[in-house]
Amino acid sequence: MVKNPTFLEAKKNPQLRQVYLDSIMPLCPESVKELVYDPYGIKKNQHIDELASQNLLNHLTKEEIASSKKRPFEAYIAVIYSPALIGERKQHPMFFSRFAFEKYNSAANFLSSVLDHETIHIDSLVYGIDFGKNLIVNRTNANQVDWKILLFADEVRAYNNQIEKLSERGIKDLYFREWLDWQLTSHEDLLLMVNSKTELEERIKENLLYSSF
Repeated sequence: MVKNPTFLEAKKNPQLRQVYLDSIMPLCPESVKELVYDPYGIKKNQHIDELASQNLLNHLTKEEIASSKKRPFEAYIAVIYSPALIGERKQHPMFFSRFAFEKYNSAANFLSSVLDHETIHIDSLVYGIDFGKNLIVNRTNANQVDWKILLFADEVRAYNNQIEKLSERGIKDLYFREWLDWQLTSHEDLLLMVNSKTELEERIKENLLYSSF
């Protein structure tokens, strides 16, 4: 039996990175289509083009789409997000730049970001976003919410979940925890900066930022 590489082995040897991602795929929920090692963002950009050709990125201008494709390293791990995809019950891929391996220093931190953060985004795309108190955003009402509110709100949900799972994963890395806390606070601030134009948008903010559920 061929032994699967460890994270540290894949970190040192780029040729092992897709093999490592394939080995952790069984840990992912069914909503995840595949884990793709994409060192220079080529496959991610092809996925963006495919979605755009199907009119699934209409919340962005052509200039914004082009700009996102020129920044392949902006996110170490990427899930392509769009209001048009939320609750569509279709699996989605997750893309990993070379920095996903170069910048993370442990398997625990890496898996925390994959399994406790990015899968939250993919679950949102597949099943819809549950904001508690019987408030769910899915394919029936996602177009009624500013896409920036959806994006920032889902980041808040994902960072909260990731922080809550740190002890479960035995992660005691204070620098990593401080970085997650900073990301959470930053996205809460970004969410608050987007003006709510409807009651639905205001309820999302209230349920996420001011309520315990």
